[in-house]
Amino acid sequence: MVRHGNEKEENWAKEQEKIRLEKIAARKKAEEREKLKALHFMHCPKCGATLTALTLEGLEIDECPDCKGVWLDAGEFHQYVALADEKKQSFTKQLFGLFGLK
Repeated sequence: MVRHGNEKEENWAKEQEKIRLEKIAARKKAEEREKLKALHFMHCPKCGATLTALTLEGLEIDECPDCKGVWLDAGEFHQYVALADEKKQSFTKQLFGLFGLK
């Protein structure tokens, strides 16, 4: 006689399998995200060149040496807004200097 598990055992086994598959999917998603980050990290979103980090008035910005684009990371614009007026003027002058503007 073949004994089949009761309904509770079958439901528990199905739930465990579902949890296991969700963990696998989450791990694969995290690995894919890391691969994409490594591919794009510190690369210009416009032309793909490697960005260089510059510090102006305590704020770190990213500049593209090829297309001369300037990029801010999350929160950096808010840091700029929080700067004192004198530092904003100095920051702006330094930033314009990157473009050869006065």
